[in-house]
Amino acid sequence: DRSSAASDVYKRQAPLRAAVAHHGAHRVAVVLGTSTSGVNDNAPAFHTLAAKGTWPVGYDYRRQALSAPAAFLAEWLGATGPAYTLSTACTSSARALLSARRLLALGLADAVVCGGADTLCRLTINGFATLEAVDETLCLPFSANRRGINIGEACLLYTSPSPRDQRGS
Repeated sequence: DRSSAASDVYKRQAPLRAAVAHHGAHRVAVVLGTSTSGVNDNAPAFHTLAAKGTWPVGYDYRRQALSAPAAFLAEWLGATGPAYTLSTACTSSARALLSARRLLALGLADAVVCGGADTLCRLTINGFATLEAVDETLCLPFSANRRGINIGEACLLYTSPSPRDQRGS
């Protein structure tokens, strides 16, 4: 799915792998946030199911499961600590950061690869359009003349070290 593809770009980042090498696979957690987890990528498969009564060959719904982005990244990193994806609509990535902080504070991990990824889908666009919240021109978020929002795709990951590592002990 596109959320996993977005995090695929960040797989090449050395700091993510360095955290696993430094702390050990079992002490590195992966916590991501997403509102949709690439759910729109399954639309062609549902069209095939509706038309033919069977899923397309090779289709695996687990690729669009909300847990998929964190599971995908943890497997690639070789991290065996806690790995999960949070989905709380617009606050998903913020909740992932709070969860990462909690894992570190409780000593359940020594580093957390955390962040979020969201891809455009009809559900999100239609939802905001129904609320008449989408601006047809460029967004002016801090302007008194703003008329709505623009929706886009993004992915950001970073490694959050434990407070012990930040103090150098």
